[in-house]
Amino acid sequence: MGIFDRFAPHDDEEEYEEDVSVPEKRENSASAVSGKAKKQFVLFRPNDPSNDQLLTIAEHLLNHETVILNLELIAKDARHFIDFLSGVSFAMQGETQKIAAHTFLITPGGIEISGDIAGSLDPELKF
Repeated sequence: MGIFDRFAPHDDEEEYEEDVSVPEKRENSASAVSGKAKKQFVLFRPNDPSNDQLLTIAEHLLNHETVILNLELIAKDARHFIDFLSGVSFAMQGETQKIAAHTFLITPGGIEISGDIAGSLDPELKF
């Protein structure tokens, strides 16, 4: 009798299946993996100051996504974008930080930012 013959059923043995239950995966389980990765942040570089682009960016904030916003292409209308999106972020208990001359980090609530890059920027830089 070979080693594998011990596991194969013989004529005098009954075949049986063992009922093994597998625990269900929970949605919040660390082992549960979805098909697509969750976005950590979104990059935007608007090329025109339309409200459509502004609302699209606001929707990402409302979906709890961090936004990195580069406004160099619409520098003269940047104040409008920053005022509106800062308001959206503030309403969600988030914050807005200037990280370069025309670049801002806008977070929804629940995102912790450590470090202060704005302190190292030239104070003469205005958007």
